[in-house]
Amino acid sequence: RGLKDKPFYVMEQQTGPCGWGTMSELPAPGQIRLWTYASFAQGTDTVVYFRWRTSTSGTEQYWNGILDADGKENRRFLDIKQIGKEVALIGNEIGSISISSKVAIIKSYEYEWAFSIQPGSAKFDYNHFVESYYSAFHKLGINVDIIDTNHDFSNYRLIIAPTIVMVSNDLAKKFENYVSSGGNILFTFR
Repeated sequence: RGLKDKPFYVMEQQTGPCGWGTMSELPAPGQIRLWTYASFAQGTDTVVYFRWRTSTSGTEQYWNGILDADGKENRRFLDIKQIGKEVALIGNEIGSISISSKVAIIKSYEYEWAFSIQPGSAKFDYNHFVESYYSAFHKLGINVDIIDTNHDFSNYRLIIAPTIVMVSNDLAKKFENYVSSGGNILFTFR
């Protein structure tokens, strides 16, 4: 959502127990519906369920689908059928939810690539580091957008800029303008 500034797709919504070497739990009654509506509330306009039917062989044999391998209707099927009926009634509203975040975290693929080449420490993981900031805000109930350096900063009160290792003159000027206009930036190490 933060990268696009518009509704996004959930491409593989879990529908059943999943796993390769170990299995996860069967979603509880109503849990698929909860996940679907939570996605709508976060700004998606499309949820694609994975998968239609459980495979009888292959690598993802233990990644269950809406239907079990026997193809018969089950609780998961009925849950999704109910969602379909409800979405038919409210469909025009889906994707129109406007999410307003006052905090953003910069996630840069260029920085990620740089750290994959030279992390500086065997214990450093760029994505985990970015996620640690997101998790802290999430636990406090503060909505956060994940943005890149090209994103418009003006709508945010606070921008977290973890491990900024490369800064162009244009980006430096963008940071200066943002702060001069009353914005706040937290830069971390590097």
